[in-house]
Amino acid sequence: MESILNRQFDEKLIELIDHFKNYPELLPFVGNNWNDSKKILLIGESHYFPFDEVKEYSSIEYFNNWYKENSNGINEEHKNWIKTRKNIFDLEQNIFGKAISMYFNIKKAILTLPEFKDSSVVFDKFSYLNYFQKPAVYKGRKNENRSIIVTDFDKKFAFQTLLQVSEVLKPTTIIFVSKKSFDSFKVEKSNHDSMLLKDIIIDFAPHAGRPWWNKKSRVYGNRTGREKFIDLIKECYSK
Repeated sequence: MESILNRQFDEKLIELIDHFKNYPELLPFVGNNWNDSKKILLIGESHYFPFDEVKEYSSIEYFNNWYKENSNGINEEHKNWIKTRKNIFDLEQNIFGKAISMYFNIKKAILTLPEFKDSSVVFDKFSYLNYFQKPAVYKGRKNENRSIIVTDFDKKFAFQTLLQVSEVLKPTTIIFVSKKSFDSFKVEKSNHDSMLLKDIIIDFAPHAGRPWWNKKSRVYGNRTGREKFIDLIKECYSK
């Protein structure tokens, strides 16, 4: 599935963003048709990471020192938990797992659009980044704390990372597919007058793996989250 990935921005992203040097697994997915697309950057929430399992073989306490560390001390099995691109590859190959259901719902919604009716893959025309750059705690076998609990530093770090990613990829539209991410972004944006985002259309839909994706709400204009997401993509393709 490497054929659907555009690597031309990798060098610049790693050069500009030290965090991606430390955790190349978190590099955004960029579709191989990005340059000829509507340049829609989709923003998710976060990865999940089995900290308890990692601590069994590593002396590093990753959760408290995440931003100061790197992925060198993580074995390949656990690195797979934080590989943004692997999630997209698995989706497009119909390899399903717990993390893939959200991506599947996004892809299924996009495939309803006339522009994609004959498509077998969709992410070759999009980019995707998880907003929070520290994964959520995954404890034990009971899936505890499956939603990330963010600190003020997490919020600021996520915002700055998005600014830098936007500087490199130059999206025309950013669609958050997580209200939690979008709400955090709005607060940070209100505190930072960044010219990098001034010409970018920015909106959101709920997390595609949560109930509001399929529930109508006045917040979404009496639409389901899925319907709002489809309308946002339609608007991009109508221009």
